[in-house]
Amino acid sequence: MAIKIELKENLTKEEYDQISQIYAKTFTIKNEFTETNLSLKNCNKLFEKFPKSSALIKDNKKTIGQTWIVPTNRKIMTEFLENKITEQEMVLKSLKKVSLDNFNCIYLFYSSIFQKYRRQGLIFKARIKTLNHYIKFNKKIILFAWVYSKEGENLAIKTAEKYKLPLIIKK
Repeated sequence: MAIKIELKENLTKEEYDQISQIYAKTFTIKNEFTETNLSLKNCNKLFEKFPKSSALIKDNKKTIGQTWIVPTNRKIMTEFLENKITEQEMVLKSLKKVSLDNFNCIYLFYSSIFQKYRRQGLIFKARIKTLNHYIKFNKKIILFAWVYSKEGENLAIKTAEKYKLPLIIKK
């Protein structure tokens, strides 16, 4: 196995298709992990605005997992946590109103990996790689996550503990 974690600045169609397969095999209930439906075009808009906000985990050249963060601000985070806006609206508002100069929160957006690669710390390593890039811009941020599993909650907690950052969990 030649496992590699790549920070992304855009996705190819092939990578997008591979990630879509991971979503389909990982989450069995519609909208189990997210309300957000991002096209390849919208994914790449996020990368333009927030480069290196996603890390792909690859075994040789095949994508086996991904983690993604969305920089945002307290106002947008609060609207989302109070159910005033959907996850999709939160991501799109962040895309329009937030920049590397003014973010003060990070949404731990999405993480998933094929079953046979779980419990190896790969998602945690990938998430840390993305966050290390953003911590350089702002060290005083709030992390927040919408979790659907105990594993997801544990990952969010472990991430916050690593950086000694506050964490808000939406369930």
